[in-house]
Amino acid sequence: MRKLLIVALALNLPSLALADTFNYSFISGEKKVGHMTAETKGDQTTIDFGVKNNGRGPTIAESIMLDAAGLPTEWIIKGSTTFGGKIAEHFSRKGTRGGDALRCDWNRTRSGDHLA
Repeated sequence: MRKLLIVALALNLPSLALADTFNYSFISGEKKVGHMTAETKGDQTTIDFGVKNNGRGPTIAESIMLDAAGLPTEWIIKGSTTFGGKIAEHFSRKGTRGGDALRCDWNRTRSGDHLA
C-alpha cells in the first residue's frame, strides 16, 4: 500500500508544485496507526511516512528534487522496514544519465527522454 501511495504522489508532484503541505492519516480498526506528510518547497518535496500497527511498521523519510519538466533529478529514501531493516536508497540524474545506490550497489542508466 505504501508503494501505491508514493507512486500516486510522485505522479502528481508536478501538479502539486504550488502546494505547501499535504497530511494523511492511516486508520485501522478505527484507530490512527500512521501518517504521511508531503511538503513541497520550490523544486523539492519531502515525505515523512510512518505506520505502527500492533507495534510494528515502517518509518520512512524521502526527499525528491525535480527539474523544470517535473522529472526527478534526485530521490533519497531513508528509514526502516516493518521489522527494523534499514532502508538507504539514492537515485540521481544529470541530463540523460541516471544512477541509483541501493545500500551496497551503484547502477547507471542512460536513456533518451525517459528514465529507465
